[in-house]
Amino acid sequence: MDNKEVNYVAYYSMGLAGYEVGVSDDGETAFYRYINPGGGKPYGQHAKIRYTSKGRAYFLANGRRIHLDQCLRKDI
Repeated sequence: MDNKEVNYVAYYSMGLAGYEVGVSDDGETAFYRYINPGGGKPYGQHAKIRYTSKGRAYFLANGRRIHLDQCLRKDI
C-alpha cells in the first residue's frame, strides 16, 4: 500500500466482527482491514472500487461484496 497512512472513515459490521474502511483521494481504491474482537492484529488491504449496473459503489473483500452505502461513518 505504498507505505502511506490510511484514514479509515467508516465501518462495515458483520455482527461482532467487521471491516474498517477508507477510500483514496481519487475515489478509485478502497482500503480496508478486518477487525476481530477475538484478537489478532488487523492488517490493511486494498481493492478497486466497482459499480453495479444501478450505480451502487462496492469493493470485494475476501470474496464478499461490501457496498459503500452500507458502511457507517465514524464521525456521526
